[in-house]
Amino acid sequence: MPEKRLKLLNQFSGPEREALEGKIKKRQALSDELFFIKRIPINTLREFKGWCREELANDYGMGLKWLWDFYRENLPLPESQVKSLLADLNDRLVQVENKSDEENTIRFGDGKNVEVKRK
Repeated sequence: MPEKRLKLLNQFSGPEREALEGKIKKRQALSDELFFIKRIPINTLREFKGWCREELANDYGMGLKWLWDFYRENLPLPESQVKSLLADLNDRLVQVENKSDEENTIRFGDGKNVEVKRK
């Protein structure tokens, strides 16, 4: 506990001290959840606050969450993920190309069949 708080606590005793200790513990727990950002360009800060005011009812935490989600969704994929996605797409393409003739026909209500040609 910082010296200032200890000096303050030492001035009290009994129930007053316990009440003050409780308040200090609550404040410490709250301070663990606080988040401060410094060194933000002033124009960026103004734009961010304006956007949060208009879109998110001044909720800067949700603004940060929205930006973080957007950032994560738009990151370039690692090479291993790209290779895996390409292999999956290639497998799907092979399946489509190898469909049987039956799957390449359309049957109309009057009983006529029309063949669909794939390029």
